[in-house]
Amino acid sequence: MSHTIDFRFAPPSRWTAICLPDDPHKTLVREDGALLYGFTQTHLAAWHFATVVEFSAQTADRPVSVTQRTESAARPIVVTTMRYPRLELTLTAFAHEHDGFRADVVMWELTHIGDDGEVLTGLHIDHHDRDAVLTGGTTPFHVAYSVAPEQAPAQPIWVDDTAEQDGTPLGPVALVHRPQRLHLAHPTGFRPATGLDVTPEILRPGGRTGGALVLPQPAVAETPAIADLAWAEAALTRARAFWDELPALRLPITVPDPAVQDLLVACVRNLLQAREIRDGLPVPQVGATVYRGLWIVDGHFILEAARYLGFAADADAGVRVLLRRARPDGSITGLELAPHIKETAIAIATLVRQSELSADPRGALSSHWPVVLRAIDHIAGLRRQADALPTGHPLHGLMPPAFADGGVAGVRAEYTTTLWTLAGLRAAVRGATMLGRASDRDAIHAQYLQLRANFDTAARRHREEGLAYLPMIHPESGSHHYHAGPVEADVAAWHRIRPGSATWALCQAIWPGEVFEPGDHVVTDLLALFDALDDEQGIPAETGWLPYRAVWPYAASFAAHAWLYAGRADKAVDYLYAFANHAAPTRVWREEQSLTVTGNGQLWGDMPHNWASAEFVRLVRHLLLFERDDTLELLPAVPAGWFGAGQTIELERSTTRFGPVSLHVTTEHTDVVTVTVRYTRQGDSHPAPDRLSLSLPLPEGAAERPTEITVDGRVVPPADGRIPLATVDDVTVRMTYRRLS
Repeated sequence: MSHTIDFRFAPPSRWTAICLPDDPHKTLVREDGALLYGFTQTHLAAWHFATVVEFSAQTADRPVSVTQRTESAARPIVVTTMRYPRLELTLTAFAHEHDGFRADVVMWELTHIGDDGEVLTGLHIDHHDRDAVLTGGTTPFHVAYSVAPEQAPAQPIWVDDTAEQDGTPLGPVALVHRPQRLHLAHPTGFRPATGLDVTPEILRPGGRTGGALVLPQPAVAETPAIADLAWAEAALTRARAFWDELPALRLPITVPDPAVQDLLVACVRNLLQAREIRDGLPVPQVGATVYRGLWIVDGHFILEAARYLGFAADADAGVRVLLRRARPDGSITGLELAPHIKETAIAIATLVRQSELSADPRGALSSHWPVVLRAIDHIAGLRRQADALPTGHPLHGLMPPAFADGGVAGVRAEYTTTLWTLAGLRAAVRGATMLGRASDRDAIHAQYLQLRANFDTAARRHREEGLAYLPMIHPESGSHHYHAGPVEADVAAWHRIRPGSATWALCQAIWPGEVFEPGDHVVTDLLALFDALDDEQGIPAETGWLPYRAVWPYAASFAAHAWLYAGRADKAVDYLYAFANHAAPTRVWREEQSLTVTGNGQLWGDMPHNWASAEFVRLVRHLLLFERDDTLELLPAVPAGWFGAGQTIELERSTTRFGPVSLHVTTEHTDVVTVTVRYTRQGDSHPAPDRLSLSLPLPEGAAERPTEITVDGRVVPPADGRIPLATVDDVTVRMTYRRLS
C-alpha cells in the first residue's frame, strides 16, 4: 500500500466550505467553482440548492480541464482553474467579514493562453434561483438586485451601454461587481436562470483581464461601499491573515509527513467552519447540509477529537447539548425518525469518556452520574422487552428490534444495538469504578455479563450455520437495506444488504468499546472480511448506505482502529493513507461515494463531512498514543517513513484517561540511526496507567532491531517488539539501530 497522499480516489462531485468559524452562512463551492446556497433535502438521497451561482468564460469553447485547490491547508480560500483551448479562467472564492458586513467574494482572472489571434471575452455568470431573478435596471450595472420575476423592469430593445445605472434600489442587493459593469445575457444552455456578462474585452496572446464579484450574506437593502477592485484585494489580504494567524490552527499534534500534517490542519479548520453558536454555546456539527447538527453517535467521536485538539469549551458545549436530550424515561436520544435505541448507550459512553478527558474527571462524572443511572435503568427496561420476545426470536435475550443505521434502515432484528449497548455498559462499569461506587459497578457489570453471554450464544449460532463472519443484520429481517422484512420482488443489487453492511457498530464495540479480546473470533472474522473487501481502493467497500460498488471513506477509521486493537499496525497505517486519498484536493470528504473505477456516480451524505475530519484526527493521534483498558501504548503504529533524518513527532498535552500526555520523538541519522522518545504525563487528577509500553520503531534505512536501548540511561532488552516501561510520569528512551547501506 502506497503511503503517498495524492487524492487519487477523490469523489467527482465535491463541495468545499469557504465560511468562517461559527459562521451561520455555510457557503459551499462546487468542484467547478460555482457557489451553492440554501441546501434543501427532498429525502436522504435527493437534494438541491435554492440558489446556485455558476461562472464560465465568455467563449464558444468548453473547458478542457478543471482543477481546484485551497490556497493552503489553513486557508479555505478556494482556487478553481478552468482551462479552455485559448483561455484560462481562475476563480478565487473566500468569505469576508469586516465591520459587521459579511460577504462572499469571488475574484476572477482571464488569460489568453493561445499563441495567436484575438479573443473577445469576459466573465459569464449564471444565477439560478427558483423564486427570483437578478436585475440592475434598464442599463448595464455594477449592482444586481434580487426581485420576483414579475417585478423585473422591462428592458428596452436596444440597451444603451453608455448610460450609467441610476442607483435606485429595486430590491435586496444580491451582488456587486467591480470594476466592469454587468449586462443581462443568455443563460448557458438557455436554462431558467439569470445570465450576466461582464463587459467583454479583446485579449491578445498573453493578455489578461479580471474583476471581483461580491455577494452579501445575507442580501442587504443598501448597496455596500465597494468602490473598486482594490477593495476586494484588501479583503483577500485580510482573509489570508485571519486564517494564517488563527490560534486554533496551531495544532498540538505534529507529524513529519507534510501531507498528513496538512490534512490534520484542514480537518481542524473544517471542524471550526462547521461549528455554530446555538443557545450561546459553540456546538461542533457534522456538516453544513445533510447533517447540520450534532448527532449522538457522530458526537461521541467529534467531541473526543475536540478534547485531543485542546478545544475543551467545544467539548463541554457538546456535552451540555447531549444532556439536553435526556428524556424523563431515562433515554438519551436525538434521532426522531426511527427507534435508534442504541443512542442511550452511546450517550453513556460519551459522558464517561468526556469526563475521563476533562481536567476534573471525578467531578465531571459525579455531576452526570444520576443521568447515567437513569439511562442504565432505561436500558434494563429495553432488555426486559427483549426477554419477553418469543424464545425463537433472533433477539430474544438481547435488545428489541431497532434501527441499525450505518447503511441499514427499518426496525428489524439487528446486532448493532446490542453491540453498542455492551460498549455503553462497559463504559459505565469503568465510570463507576472511577467514582468508587462499588454497588453501581457490580449491578451494571452483572447486566453487562448477562447481555454478553446472550450475545455470544447468538454469535456462535451464526458460526455453526457456516457463516465466516457475524452479520450485523439477521437474515430473517430481510435483505433490502431500507425496508425490513420480506419483499415480493428480488432486491436490486444497489439496495441489497452486504456482508459489510452496518459493521460500523461492531468496529466501535471492538474499540473503543473493548467488548472483545483481540483474538476473539468475532474480531478475527470481521478483520478477515475487511481484508477481503479492501483490495480495490485500500479500504473496505460496501459497508454503508451505498451497498453496491461504493465506499464509506471515514469508516476506514473504524476499521483501522479494530486492526490496531488486534495488533496489526501495518493495516492501521495503510488505512490511514487510503482514507486520506478519498478526500478531495481541497481536503474535505464526502460521506459515501462510488468506487472510482466504476464511474457510477453514486453519492451520499454531507460534504465537508466532519465526522470524517474528526476520525482523521483521532486515527493519527491513536497511531501515536493508544489507550487499551488500563494500558497506555506509545507509538503503537507509526509509519517507518516518519523516522527520517532530522524528523520530529510531537504530541502536546494530549488528553487521555490517565491525564494529559506529551511525546517528543526525534530521529538522527549519522553512522547509526538513533530514535529518542521523551514521554511526560501531567496526571495529578487522573489515575496512572497500570502498564506503559513503547512499540519499537522501524525506521526506514535501519536494521529491523536496535543494537541498544536505554531507558533514562539504563540499558534494557526489548520484549516482543515492545519496551515495557515503569509507570512513571517522565521517561526518555533512546534506541540505536545499525544503518543499512
